[in-house]
Amino acid sequence: MGNNERPGSANSVPKTSKLKWAAVIAAVGLAAGGGALFLVGPGVGNWTRQRVIDAAKEQGIVLEVSETDISLDSIHLREARASLEGVPGLTAYLQSVDVSLAGLKPNRIKVGGLIVQAVGTPTGIMGNVRSWKSRHPAQSATPKTEIGKAKLTWQESLDGPAFLVLDNVTFAPVAKPLGPLGEELALRAENAQVGAYPMTPLIAVVHAETEAIEIGIGANQWENVIARGGWKKQPTGDELHVSVGPMQLAAALAASGVKLDDPSLASALAYSGISLLRTDDAKWPYQGRFAVDLAGYSPPHPPELQGFDFGKSTRLETAFRVDSALAAVELMDSGIAAGDFKLAGHGKVARGAALSARLQLELRGHIPCNALASAAANSKLGQNYGQWLARHASQSLEGSVDVTVQVDADTNDLKQAKVAKVVGIGCGLRPLSFRQLLTLDLPPVPDLDLIQHLSKDIPGVGAKLPGIPNLGLPNWTTPDWMKSKPH
Repeated sequence: MGNNERPGSANSVPKTSKLKWAAVIAAVGLAAGGGALFLVGPGVGNWTRQRVIDAAKEQGIVLEVSETDISLDSIHLREARASLEGVPGLTAYLQSVDVSLAGLKPNRIKVGGLIVQAVGTPTGIMGNVRSWKSRHPAQSATPKTEIGKAKLTWQESLDGPAFLVLDNVTFAPVAKPLGPLGEELALRAENAQVGAYPMTPLIAVVHAETEAIEIGIGANQWENVIARGGWKKQPTGDELHVSVGPMQLAAALAASGVKLDDPSLASALAYSGISLLRTDDAKWPYQGRFAVDLAGYSPPHPPELQGFDFGKSTRLETAFRVDSALAAVELMDSGIAAGDFKLAGHGKVARGAALSARLQLELRGHIPCNALASAAANSKLGQNYGQWLARHASQSLEGSVDVTVQVDADTNDLKQAKVAKVVGIGCGLRPLSFRQLLTLDLPPVPDLDLIQHLSKDIPGVGAKLPGIPNLGLPNWTTPDWMKSKPH
């Protein structure tokens, strides 16, 4: 490109931009093919290069080419740079573009050394690309395009750090498209960096439509992806969504250096999802909901709650809103549910450096004493006595058990996360009238089920009985009259 050097901070691009640039590359190849309609002669190379640049401009592409080699069956462009008119911050660098000709028409395009650099907000870039495509519809006849290993980079601004870097990227077709409309593409990045986290290799599949983009991570076919997300144009704004799972929680956190000591939590399968809508609110332009389900895990609980039904899975969900600087998140209508155990509250998240974040969350809940007594009775006293006590718990007990959970965690040091649990017992006997007492039926006759349940909490009685105490009395000589005499 002569004196035009590639910026050293070409650091990261959305994976979906390759779909846009496939059309751009084809357009460059078609424009280059137009130069082959003229015979080769002295000075034709420079003329052809200018003809290619002018043809690209007619299609809304700003093209710079350093070198051009032409023949009757091929055209070679070297050190080219392309951008879209009206789309700032999106640039493609092409080390080589080889256009094969058949009958002086391009029938194959081969690209080497492709670098795509995006700078700006994703929604802003996608909106500009959408407008560009409406002004420059794609040509119907596009030659086969082959792209060698590429590099895709994206960053929010040239002054800020890179958020996404994909290197040594190869592309492949998708066997089963996600939908009948749009474009499909699978890619594999041998070297990938997302914020501060390496993801090597990164395998993804992309589906792009005019007003929607979907990305799947972890496989090159949609049915095998472990995470997917996308963007869709809605009447009220731009909608973003991400879903992950199922994936084993321990394996997912191991990449971040976090080891889970709780075996049940480590083996739990995690499902999570988030939806985000961009609105016209100047202070909180991003609003949405987040949820995560942990199948096979129930939270640890203090002895005071023993016997309560915590189920076999845990769900955490919250509504949230994000400020315009993407630096603060408010959590509203937050809650956790595990069986009949439910907590609700609120919290906040503050963004740190290199994708780190600090979470502060407080959840509170109330468990009626009669429900807790009923659950404990069934687990401690067996079926008959448990059902009898459960029937009368609502009549004889009042009050509740208050539970508070406070979380303070920084993603840079999850091992130092603080989780405080406070349990307040406020149970008491409900005063009953004589008439109410008469409605209480007698407990059932003790049975084997009751004895077996009680024996679990009462170990061997002999082992617990104290020995005969030594009172330290003085030795006492027995008088003669108390001694036995021979008959």
